[in-house]
Amino acid sequence: MAIDILTAVVAPVAIGHIEIEGLHTDCGRFAVSVQQAADLFQVRPDNAQRDFKRALGRDVRFVRIRIKNAESKKAENAILLDDFRKLVLKLNKKSNIVAEVLVEILCGVSLEQLFADAFDINLTKSDRQDIANRILDKACPWDLMYQKELREKGFSWYGSQFYWVYFYGWMDAEEKAKHERLNPVINGRRKDKIHQWIEPGTRDRLRDKAKELGMLIRMSQNRIQFEKNFAALYGHGYQNDLGI
Repeated sequence: MAIDILTAVVAPVAIGHIEIEGLHTDCGRFAVSVQQAADLFQVRPDNAQRDFKRALGRDVRFVRIRIKNAESKKAENAILLDDFRKLVLKLNKKSNIVAEVLVEILCGVSLEQLFADAFDINLTKSDRQDIANRILDKACPWDLMYQKELREKGFSWYGSQFYWVYFYGWMDAEEKAKHERLNPVINGRRKDKIHQWIEPGTRDRLRDKAKELGMLIRMSQNRIQFEKNFAALYGHGYQNDLGI
């Protein structure tokens, strides 16, 4: 069976702090490229279409989309928005952390919008993003930072010292000392994650750093790229402190 080839324009779609490139086709359909979905849900790109098809079953419809005014005229695989919604729900059931966060955000924003409609309250685009960010701030960023795929990436680059140097280095001396007392290293590891023992004020202060670290790990393919991205964001790097 021939695969549809459509043309589309691209625009960033913000879901709180999460952003993906959305596609709008000439025939009026919305879509997300398979590559974008793979990056979002931390699925290996070379296996993504197969994995998504396995999750959604035979009825899923992939399309080929060529981006208007792009330097490359090569078409890319994409998934239509209806199927992308189903994919989010399927991955949510499989405990994919990003999908869980998306479901919480989208459910929250939809309920707020429906209640606002019922009371004739106008929610602006900014209002909806504020709602999404509020939900995202509660659901994240700690769970996302410790997502299995991200943790394995960091550990493969630096070993178990990774989080201590690249994140816990933002803690002051008093915060570190308290953490060492409450959550010490035993047999080469700590029993609990750092944010389970730090004070609420410290968690709030370091919340953005947790989001940024998760973003940096996700966008980096290797240790060298991670260090370059880290230095570009903060103007310095911690890698020399590792001694490796």
